[in-house]
Amino acid sequence: MRPPESESFLLLEKIREQVTLARHLVALVPSSALEWRPAVLTPSEIDQPYSGPGQPQNRTSRVIEPTTAGSSSNPDESDNNGLLRVGDLLGHLLDCVAGFCALLYSINKDRLSHFERLRGMPVNHFCGIEEARSRLDEYMAYIEEGFACLEDPDLCKLIPTVFVPEGEPVLTLLLGNLEHLINHKFQLFIYLRLLGVNAGTKDLYRIRGAAPPGE
Repeated sequence: MRPPESESFLLLEKIREQVTLARHLVALVPSSALEWRPAVLTPSEIDQPYSGPGQPQNRTSRVIEPTTAGSSSNPDESDNNGLLRVGDLLGHLLDCVAGFCALLYSINKDRLSHFERLRGMPVNHFCGIEEARSRLDEYMAYIEEGFACLEDPDLCKLIPTVFVPEGEPVLTLLLGNLEHLINHKFQLFIYLRLLGVNAGTKDLYRIRGAAPPGE
């Protein structure tokens, strides 16, 4: 492994790693499972109160069965207990990665003016497997280009956001985007396990010293 060139180089390497892993997990999705969403197990009655350490509560529970129709494509909607179908989750993964592009554009609008075309590309929609894989590749190419314009001092620049109008450091925002991607990548991993797909640690993590997972 060659020595790191800069802090931004190291951050790009981690983002690239996680996008690659997300793309790999997408490739494991059975084509017949796009409409699937997990059932929800919710406690409906507590028969016996908690009685001390090591004594779990006895509960009766009911299962809310998964449905496949009538759901919103907006991951923030609370219909169906907020659980996405697999296809919706793939569309949201695109939104996670598009967030890096939007941030990088906000830092270098003049040099990255062509990033504007990304605004017209759908995210958070019901997405197929091949579309998700190709779009992840496309966004990653834009991310690489955006980081080529990024200098380490830029990581401390303040960028206004909807939630913090006075601005937050670029590094904080990039790490937030990375956390968002990793969380939903793990969600897809859990979906795959529930669907009976043979996915394990090597599919979820990059094992240091090993090659990236194959497809």
